[in-house]
Amino acid sequence: MRHKCWIVVCAVLCIVLLTTCKTAKSGLATGAETETAIVKSEEALFVSVLNNSLKFSTLSAQLKFDYKAGEKSLSTKAQIKMIADEQVLLSVQLFLGIEAFRILMTADSVSVLDRINRRYMTDSYEHLKGETRLDFTLQNLQALLTNRIFLPGSNHATANSYKRFTAVANSRTAVYSVHDDIDLDYSFIADINERLLSTRIENKDKQHSLLWLYDKFDSIDGQSFPTEMNVKVTIDETASINATLHFTHTEINVPVKTDFTVPSGYQHVTASQLFKSL
Repeated sequence: MRHKCWIVVCAVLCIVLLTTCKTAKSGLATGAETETAIVKSEEALFVSVLNNSLKFSTLSAQLKFDYKAGEKSLSTKAQIKMIADEQVLLSVQLFLGIEAFRILMTADSVSVLDRINRRYMTDSYEHLKGETRLDFTLQNLQALLTNRIFLPGSNHATANSYKRFTAVANSRTAVYSVHDDIDLDYSFIADINERLLSTRIENKDKQHSLLWLYDKFDSIDGQSFPTEMNVKVTIDETASINATLHFTHTEINVPVKTDFTVPSGYQHVTASQLFKSL
């Protein structure tokens, strides 16, 4: 049940990540466009993938979010703003550009403003970890959103982190796997172009999983960034959520504002109360 809670939290994050995008033409090679095989060692490729990951102090983008769960589907827009290692702000617009939800994640807490139902929640990661055994940091989330390898529960993966991973490679890709303290497995697949293609998180019996795929790479200030992300959440091997995030107007290293003000009259609710009603 606690593993299910972990995946549900990720699913809620997916539901909230919404966009408005027209995919830009990529000037970067894809794995299918080159015949060169991996010539580096698994460790050298690991370090190159880390070095090639997006470096930013701030990031802002428009998002278009296509979402499907069973017979239900939704397409909507959002804005995302990030301050490296400090904050992630999501503003979700369901129709006519009117904000429906605002979510602010800081280094130690997450807050959600539900304008539709006039309520809000604020909770610490420490408390959420006690409730769900969720060992996830803001830096982990930012890594997931910018196709970077990360260590669960840690701030950043570095070259020295390689010894924590198990590596398996062929001529085209390399898979880096790590196990966390709450019995979840993380797998990161990198390609011959020295970039991360996917992140998978699943529990030991593989009943609950999160698969995050990166595609349509473009250049942002000379750095590679995936303008399309495909997300699949599986719960109990039966229920599944599929989502596609399209990024446009992505900018890095420009000033951003991350305001989170609760209007008067809004009801305070707990995280579990909020998640149950979504």
